[in-house]
Amino acid sequence: MSRTSHDVYINGVLVNGFDYLNQAWVKDGFYVRCGHPDSMNCKCYGRIHAGEVCTHTFIEDVEGYTVPPRVNTHDLVEVQS
Repeated sequence: MSRTSHDVYINGVLVNGFDYLNQAWVKDGFYVRCGHPDSMNCKCYGRIHAGEVCTHTFIEDVEGYTVPPRVNTHDLVEVQS
């Protein structure tokens, strides 16, 4: 399955989307409980921090990111607000 949405940031903070650093979904600015069954007793970030405010920022996603060689960087456009 592929994702059909984008992460949404307000003032640089993730409000809707996936926090890749912590591997957890965020909705309306709060972490969402993982979908694993209770019997699994997982230690997912989403389970442990469900309902907590997300403070994950955009810059945490892009720091250290290297554009793969297959991407034509000449076509990339930087947008500033």
